[in-house]
Amino acid sequence: MIVAAPSDDAAEEAIRLAAALGRLALAPSLAVANRTLPPGLSLSPARVASSPPPARAFAQYVRNQLRAQARVRSRLASAFPRLIDLPEAAALDSPARLDRLAALGAPLRAALRTPATPGARREAAR
Repeated sequence: MIVAAPSDDAAEEAIRLAAALGRLALAPSLAVANRTLPPGLSLSPARVASSPPPARAFAQYVRNQLRAQARVRSRLASAFPRLIDLPEAAALDSPARLDRLAALGAPLRAALRTPATPGARREAAR
């Protein structure tokens, strides 16, 4: 398993690490896109431009993060047999943290139980 953050250099670093592990007969068969934003979240350029100035910077940041996330996911999906998203999860230090950690771990456990097939792409969670 290789974990990559949704940043521009993360996918290439994850692929290089997987290649190095492969040379040691430890090739990972699962990639995890860590701290992802919800896939349904989108902000059009018009919406960003029409936001009030304080919100505009944040909206532009979110839009840029979504674009970087899409690039990283695309690259990881082409390099690994399985890819899952592990969503950004605020408040893991709250009283309900164990329940939230269990919810984050459920897609990972499911993906690890599912055997990888060569050339197949399986998204256990989005």
